[in-house]
Amino acid sequence: MIRSSFSGPRLVRLAEVLERTGLSRTTIWRLERSSKFPRRRRLGLRAVGWLSSEIEEWVLGRCTSGSKVLPHTAQRATFSAGLERLKANSWRPSS
Repeated sequence: MIRSSFSGPRLVRLAEVLERTGLSRTTIWRLERSSKFPRRRRLGLRAVGWLSSEIEEWVLGRCTSGSKVLPHTAQRATFSAGLERLKANSWRPSS
């Protein structure tokens, strides 16, 4: 193995980004599209990566500012509760 003394920016691949953020591929893609997640860099024809420092800053920012993106299970629970409220309060035609 060749060791390098290069200590510049480090690029991380998707698997590491998923592990470090706990997000799904789709959620990362959606956040990128809305400019709420660091942008990916093209490494080759079929390879992309993210700057490790930007991912680290994003994760730390989420920890301190409070998350706006709920885990999938929380989203489902929130949706189900809202749906139940709508059913309970919905307008019904008089007979």
